[in-house]
Amino acid sequence: MSELDCRMLYRQAFCDPDTKFEDKLFKNCFSYCKTHEENGHTVSMLFALPCEICGEKGKKSAVYIYAAATHSDYRGKGIMTGLIESVKSSADTVFLVPEKAELIPFYKKLGFCEFNIAGYRKNDKYVNLTGGFIPLSRGEREDGGYERRAMYYSRVKQNLDGMYFPYSMLV
Repeated sequence: MSELDCRMLYRQAFCDPDTKFEDKLFKNCFSYCKTHEENGHTVSMLFALPCEICGEKGKKSAVYIYAAATHSDYRGKGIMTGLIESVKSSADTVFLVPEKAELIPFYKKLGFCEFNIAGYRKNDKYVNLTGGFIPLSRGEREDGGYERRAMYYSRVKQNLDGMYFPYSMLV
């Protein structure tokens, strides 16, 4: 797995001009990057960031998938499905924030359910990052917060609506 390949794939997929954020992401989270390689190059990647979901029933370990990307020449071949299935097999709960609404049907096919996350007020449902890396939030929006659709997979149905999650890397 080449960090340079992963950075190039990240740039292709997300067109993110914020190189300071990219540097921070790769410096602090690259050890959590899962990849698929073809012909010696990374063609698909995601960050599987360990965390815990805290709520009225205590704390449960989970994984937050961030920056899931597949090179455009390799899409539709099941590569990302394989990476996500690998993460699902090693975690009780997995969640993510789709980059685009068009990706929701793809995640639903993999067993994910939709819910709303909140980034403006801490409540009885919230996420703590547990992997020893620093939070990667780009900060709250000018209006003081956000609410956004997210998706989760769990072996046990959960109500995560309104979960406080200030680490969504939203611009």
